[in-house]
Amino acid sequence: MAVDRQDSAGLCKVFAALANPHRLRIYESLFSGCLSTCCDRIERCEPAMAQTDVVRLLGLAQSTISHYLKVLEDAGLVRTERRGPWTCYFPNYSQAAKIGAFFSELASREAQPTSPETP
Repeated sequence: MAVDRQDSAGLCKVFAALANPHRLRIYESLFSGCLSTCCDRIERCEPAMAQTDVVRLLGLAQSTISHYLKVLEDAGLVRTERRGPWTCYFPNYSQAAKIGAFFSELASREAQPTSPETP
């Protein structure tokens, strides 16, 4: 599976978004479910976090967290949903699957020895 130009540009945007340790931690945390969220509309089994949870998790300024979440959203890694006064962030599973497929493809190349071409 070769990566075409459009996929390549999208993957670069994803990798750039995840290159920051705080954004990577936010993204990873979204898959773990909500952290004592103030948003009572998120079900316990629904992996998501309200922005206030992310602020509490990282201990950074709300404006910094907003920026980090926007970068993740622009890269297609998260989707947002307004629920009452809260903005809730959900992981984008299809984007995670694309990232996984990309690395899986690379790993499978290593497992298959290539024979030298003969003229």
